[in-house]
Amino acid sequence: MWYGTPGSFVNMHPPVARDSVIWGMAPGVQVGKALIEDILRDHAILWHDTPESWIDMHPPQHDGKHSYLYATTGTMHVGRSNGRAGYWLGDDPASFYDLHQHAPPGALGSGAYDVAVHNGKVYIAGYGMFDTRPHAVVWIGTPVADGGPPDPRTPPKATRWPP
Repeated sequence: MWYGTPGSFVNMHPPVARDSVIWGMAPGVQVGKALIEDILRDHAILWHDTPESWIDMHPPQHDGKHSYLYATTGTMHVGRSNGRAGYWLGDDPASFYDLHQHAPPGALGSGAYDVAVHNGKVYIAGYGMFDTRPHAVVWIGTPVADGGPPDPRTPPKATRWPP
């Protein structure tokens, strides 16, 4: 990461990784992936502005598979794991929610590449794979903040899908 000058460069690469990428950012949060050296699998990674803050967000139920984070609002992060679109909440790898189950029928795989909160709704853009071709898909959900009404300023701790 750079903070405005060439001398401000910070190498965010996790020490356990062969390679790493940051694909998405929000204030105080960066998301991407790292190829973990010992297992040679890509794992979704989250940082909080420093190289030491990296968190392996790989869902525990997808051991032996790949996972990726592509975008974040700061508290809701989207990507894919085990070939299926999903989102994570906060810094919890076990919070992975499988969005693929809400993809159109016949989707063989899926991915989520962007997320936004607007007017009390969460919008997640991505794709569903049909007959070896990706088709654009948008998931729209309703954030639920601690059982109360949707809060468009802060992504949720829990989300209802479908809306």
